[in-house]
Amino acid sequence: MLAITHAVIGLLSASLMKKLLFNSMSISSSSSVWHYSLLYYGATVLFSLFPDVDHKGSTINKFFGITKVFPYFFRHRGFFHSIWPAIVLVCIMWNFSSVLSKGILVGYASHLVSDGLTLAGVNFLYPATSFTLRGPVKTGGLGESIVFVISTGLLLYLFLFR
Repeated sequence: MLAITHAVIGLLSASLMKKLLFNSMSISSSSSVWHYSLLYYGATVLFSLFPDVDHKGSTINKFFGITKVFPYFFRHRGFFHSIWPAIVLVCIMWNFSSVLSKGILVGYASHLVSDGLTLAGVNFLYPATSFTLRGPVKTGGLGESIVFVISTGLLLYLFLFR
Protein backbone atom coordinates (compact mmCIF):
# COMPACT_ATOMS: atom_id res chain seq x y z
CA MET A 1 0.00 0.00 0.00
CA LEU A 2 1.01 3.57 -0.49
CA ALA A 3 2.18 5.78 2.40
CA ILE A 4 -0.98 7.91 2.46
CA THR A 5 -3.16 4.81 2.76
CA HIS A 6 -0.97 3.45 5.57
CA ALA A 7 -1.18 6.79 7.41
CA VAL A 8 -4.98 6.97 7.14
CA ILE A 9 -5.42 3.33 8.19
CA GLY A 10 -3.00 3.98 11.07
CA LEU A 11 -5.03 7.00 12.25
CA LEU A 12 -8.26 5.05 11.89
CA SER A 13 -6.79 2.16 13.90
CA ALA A 14 -5.50 4.57 16.56
CA SER A 15 -8.92 6.17 16.86
CA LEU A 16 -10.65 2.82 17.18
CA MET A 17 -8.12 1.49 19.72
CA LYS A 18 -7.76 4.64 21.85
CA LYS A 19 -10.61 3.93 24.26
CA LEU A 20 -9.49 0.33 24.74
CA LEU A 21 -5.84 1.23 25.30
CA PHE A 22 -6.34 4.29 27.50
CA ASN A 23 -9.57 3.56 29.37
CA SER A 24 -7.84 3.01 32.71
CA MET A 25 -5.43 5.93 32.36
CA SER A 26 -6.21 8.98 34.46
CA ILE A 27 -5.10 12.27 32.94
CA SER A 28 -5.18 15.28 35.25
CA SER A 29 -5.20 18.29 32.90
CA SER A 30 -6.32 19.24 29.42
CA SER A 31 -2.71 20.03 28.45
CA SER A 32 -1.78 16.45 29.36
CA VAL A 33 -4.60 15.16 27.16
CA TRP A 34 -3.19 17.12 24.21
CA HIS A 35 0.33 15.95 24.99
CA TYR A 36 -0.66 12.29 25.19
CA SER A 37 -2.89 12.51 22.12
CA LEU A 38 -0.15 14.14 20.05
CA LEU A 39 2.37 11.54 21.19
CA TYR A 40 -0.01 8.62 20.57
CA TYR A 41 -1.30 9.74 17.16
CA GLY A 42 2.13 10.97 16.04
CA ALA A 43 3.78 7.65 16.93
CA THR A 44 0.95 5.77 15.23
CA VAL A 45 1.37 7.65 11.95
CA LEU A 46 5.16 7.43 12.02
CA PHE A 47 5.14 3.70 12.75
CA SER A 48 2.37 3.03 10.23
CA LEU A 49 5.05 4.05 7.71
CA PHE A 50 8.10 2.53 9.43
CA PRO A 51 7.94 -1.07 8.12
CA ASP A 52 8.67 0.29 4.63
CA VAL A 53 12.11 1.37 5.86
CA ASP A 54 13.38 -1.60 3.83
CA HIS A 55 12.17 -0.05 0.54
CA LYS A 56 14.51 2.42 -1.21
CA GLY A 57 11.76 4.73 -2.44
CA SER A 58 9.65 4.76 0.73
CA THR A 59 8.26 7.91 2.30
CA ILE A 60 9.94 7.11 5.62
CA ASN A 61 13.33 7.02 3.88
CA LYS A 62 12.63 10.38 2.22
CA PHE A 63 12.01 12.01 5.62
CA PHE A 64 14.75 10.30 7.64
CA GLY A 65 18.04 10.09 5.75
CA ILE A 66 19.64 7.76 8.26
CA THR A 67 17.14 5.03 7.39
CA LYS A 68 18.26 4.92 3.76
CA VAL A 69 20.83 2.25 4.65
CA PHE A 70 18.20 -0.37 5.58
CA PRO A 71 17.28 -1.40 2.01
CA TYR A 72 20.88 -2.47 1.47
CA PHE A 73 20.70 -4.97 4.32
CA PHE A 74 17.06 -6.08 4.32
CA ARG A 75 14.74 -7.15 1.52
CA HIS A 76 11.39 -5.43 1.17
CA ARG A 77 8.56 -7.23 2.98
CA GLY A 78 11.06 -9.34 4.88
CA PHE A 79 12.17 -8.75 8.47
CA PHE A 80 10.62 -5.29 8.87
CA HIS A 81 7.27 -6.64 7.68
CA SER A 82 7.16 -9.15 10.52
CA ILE A 83 6.07 -8.76 14.13
CA TRP A 84 9.62 -8.98 15.53
CA PRO A 85 10.72 -5.33 15.09
CA ALA A 86 7.44 -4.14 16.64
CA ILE A 87 7.90 -6.39 19.66
CA VAL A 88 11.47 -5.17 20.19
CA LEU A 89 10.54 -1.49 19.76
CA VAL A 90 7.55 -1.71 22.12
CA CYS A 91 9.55 -3.56 24.78
CA ILE A 92 12.35 -0.97 24.67
CA MET A 93 10.08 2.08 24.53
CA TRP A 94 7.68 0.86 27.25
CA ASN A 95 10.39 1.79 29.79
CA PHE A 96 10.18 5.42 28.64
CA SER A 97 6.53 5.91 27.64
CA SER A 98 3.59 3.55 27.56
CA VAL A 99 1.71 6.10 25.43
CA LEU A 100 4.48 6.11 22.82
CA SER A 101 4.68 2.30 22.95
CA LYS A 102 0.97 1.97 22.30
CA GLY A 103 1.26 4.30 19.30
CA ILE A 104 4.16 2.25 17.94
CA LEU A 105 2.21 -0.98 18.38
CA VAL A 106 -0.97 0.30 16.73
CA GLY A 107 0.89 1.95 13.84
CA TYR A 108 3.10 -1.05 13.14
CA ALA A 109 0.21 -3.51 13.40
CA SER A 110 -1.97 -1.40 11.09
CA HIS A 111 0.79 -1.41 8.48
CA LEU A 112 1.23 -5.17 8.61
CA VAL A 113 -2.50 -5.90 8.49
CA SER A 114 -3.10 -3.48 5.62
CA ASP A 115 -0.17 -4.94 3.64
CA GLY A 116 -1.71 -8.35 4.31
CA LEU A 117 -4.61 -7.19 2.13
CA THR A 118 -2.32 -6.73 -0.88
CA LEU A 119 -1.31 -9.19 -3.59
CA ALA A 120 2.30 -9.23 -2.32
CA GLY A 121 1.10 -9.96 1.21
CA VAL A 122 2.97 -10.19 4.50
CA ASN A 123 4.77 -12.96 6.37
CA PHE A 124 4.07 -11.90 9.98
CA LEU A 125 6.53 -14.42 11.42
CA TYR A 126 9.41 -14.03 8.91
CA PRO A 127 11.91 -15.74 8.98
CA ALA A 128 10.38 -18.38 11.29
CA THR A 129 7.80 -19.47 8.70
CA SER A 130 7.18 -19.11 4.99
CA PHE A 131 3.42 -18.52 5.34
CA THR A 132 2.37 -15.25 3.72
CA LEU A 133 -1.06 -13.69 4.17
CA ARG A 134 -2.20 -12.27 0.83
CA GLY A 135 -5.29 -10.38 -0.23
CA PRO A 136 -6.83 -9.11 -3.47
CA VAL A 137 -5.67 -5.46 -3.33
CA LYS A 138 -3.13 -4.21 -5.87
CA THR A 139 -0.81 -1.54 -4.43
CA GLY A 140 -1.69 1.79 -6.05
CA GLY A 141 -4.66 0.26 -7.87
CA LEU A 142 -8.41 0.70 -7.73
CA GLY A 143 -8.75 -1.64 -4.72
CA GLU A 144 -6.34 0.48 -2.70
CA SER A 145 -8.21 3.62 -3.72
CA ILE A 146 -11.43 2.06 -2.42
CA VAL A 147 -9.72 1.07 0.86
CA PHE A 148 -8.37 4.63 1.17
CA VAL A 149 -11.75 6.29 0.55
CA ILE A 150 -13.58 3.99 2.99
CA SER A 151 -10.87 4.43 5.67
CA THR A 152 -10.89 8.22 5.22
CA GLY A 153 -14.68 8.30 5.45
CA LEU A 154 -14.68 6.23 8.64
CA LEU A 155 -11.92 8.38 10.12
CA LEU A 156 -13.82 11.58 9.36
CA TYR A 157 -16.97 10.10 10.87
CA LEU A 158 -15.11 9.20 14.07
CA PHE A 159 -13.58 12.67 14.41
CA LEU A 160 -16.75 14.58 13.56
CA PHE A 161 -19.48 12.54 15.24
CA ARG A 162 -17.91 10.65 18.09
